[in-house]
Amino acid sequence: MTIPPDPYAIKAVETATKAIVELLHEDVKSGLKLLLNTIKERGKEQAIRNVNAFGNALELDLAQRISIGISPNGYERVEGNLNDPDFAYLVRQATISSARTANPDKQRLLARAVTERLFAKSEGLVALASSLACDVIPNLTPMQLSFLGLLSTAMSIRPTHNDDIREASLEVQQKLYLSWLERELTVFQPFPRVRSVDYDHLQGMSCIDIMRIGQRDLSKLLMPRDLPQFTWPEGYFDKNEIIVELKQIDGLLKCSPTTVGSVIGTHVHDIKLNEKPTVFLWDESD
Repeated sequence: MTIPPDPYAIKAVETATKAIVELLHEDVKSGLKLLLNTIKERGKEQAIRNVNAFGNALELDLAQRISIGISPNGYERVEGNLNDPDFAYLVRQATISSARTANPDKQRLLARAVTERLFAKSEGLVALASSLACDVIPNLTPMQLSFLGLLSTAMSIRPTHNDDIREASLEVQQKLYLSWLERELTVFQPFPRVRSVDYDHLQGMSCIDIMRIGQRDLSKLLMPRDLPQFTWPEGYFDKNEIIVELKQIDGLLKCSPTTVGSVIGTHVHDIKLNEKPTVFLWDESD
């Protein structure tokens, strides 16, 4: 992993990593004390193993996030968040949540939510959604998490094309975009089998909103954002096996992720595809 040769980034790596590790050690001692006193001895050992796994995931995720680069303003934000009692509380809550599960995907998602909160604007939308995500993640099934990842991929995650691609022929654009789209969707196969009770649970956990009347057009939903001349190949939505299977997910076109659902779903997507963490820009215009 390459850390940019930027003094601000290097300083942030050293400061943030050290502070996070110290917070984790404090949480293991104090945040878990009450929980460990209420479970059996064998449960205590498992809880400690779970927390250690979370700690390792958090350190790796922090290094990966910082490897993207950090500006002077971003470094000041990190310093401020490290001294923010809300962030300290979030780390403790995420640590306790991690003790309750041995699921490695949930461990990584909790770590990603903590990292996102560290870099977020205090009291901003990303910070608030990331904090809520730490409470929600332990209370979702793996299938429900996968569905949020698929939903976020279908609705909001898109590649950014350069001028050469935007000016290329339709045939070239179709080849590149369809290759990207199918790769993104394939990682979620077999697609999650979502039941009515799952939609109810996701809505109850403030992860999705459900349209009561009508539904979206999948062909419009999956369109690229920055290729205005793009059109789908004839018969693509009737012949492509991935798309045909996607259309069979009952309710997919009637759901929208909330901010919490978007944070969780985007993290699920990034982790499944082993991509760099998506940087949310919800607060940049404030």
